[in-house]
Amino acid sequence: MGLFKMDWKKIIVNIQNDEAIFSELDICFFDLETTGLDEKECEIVEIGAKRFSAGKPNGELSLLVKTESPVPIEATAIHGIDDKMLEGMPTQKEAISEFLRFSSGCVLIAHNAEFDYKFLKHHSAKFGTRIELPIICTLRMTKRFLPYLERRNLGALAEYFKIRNEARHRAFGDLLVTAEVFYRLIEGKREYTTWGDFRPFKV
Repeated sequence: MGLFKMDWKKIIVNIQNDEAIFSELDICFFDLETTGLDEKECEIVEIGAKRFSAGKPNGELSLLVKTESPVPIEATAIHGIDDKMLEGMPTQKEAISEFLRFSSGCVLIAHNAEFDYKFLKHHSAKFGTRIELPIICTLRMTKRFLPYLERRNLGALAEYFKIRNEARHRAFGDLLVTAEVFYRLIEGKREYTTWGDFRPFKV
């Protein structure tokens, strides 16, 4: 069904069978909070993830991540994470390594996944690991399933679906909303059952 290789120089996850039943795959919803928008200049401050196996919860991960540079006040104003909160927390390398272990072998799902993926790829490469992961983007899904919406950010979707988010702009709170959005989007859509059906939403 899938191929997982992990040698810390190259991590590749490929779903080789387009007919693989999506609900039977291991899935990991995740979200990152960062110090800014540019992955080359900015750092990760928080990683949240929740893993599902055969549709059932199978573990959670929530990590604050120590930065090498001070967290800009503009970033703190958004997610509330400041330098003091990050004292003694795992380094970028340690946190990303832990996330990659936690999510090993999974299809990953995130909202605006290109943003999260570029941070993961860039910072993994900085400590010598090249990653290629199957990541589904719920933002791409909304463009297919909800073309009439003018705003498709996570806050707008939470409002549209009436999903309560107790921790907006925190990694774990946002990934829980992402998971709910994903399942609302595919609800009743029997034509989306295999990995191949979801390939158009892969980043």
